[in-house]
Amino acid sequence: MLDRDGALKSLKKTKRPVFLSALKTLQGSRKRFARVNVEKLSRVAKEGSIVLVPGKVLGAGKLDKKLFVGAFDFSEEARRKIMESGGEALSIDEFISRFSDKGGILLVR
Repeated sequence: MLDRDGALKSLKKTKRPVFLSALKTLQGSRKRFARVNVEKLSRVAKEGSIVLVPGKVLGAGKLDKKLFVGAFDFSEEARRKIMESGGEALSIDEFISRFSDKGGILLVR
């Protein structure tokens, strides 16, 4: 089971607008969580982008770019496609520890 409380605490600590926006989504009901397919990530992000999804990444569609994706959860297919394209699929905690001081983070819902 995923640690929702741990993810929320990590997001609160950053105090950066992109993380606080994701926090608002994750604080609500699971019905409010984003569900984003890799196809959408491929459409909206550029090669090498740092992307945060406040919810779950699903595996529908093609991903032809190397992306660093942080999300609350990933389907097995989504994780596989992200890794095969040379990117990384990171938990919220891993994502924050690596990218909390970086600019240009793309929030995708």
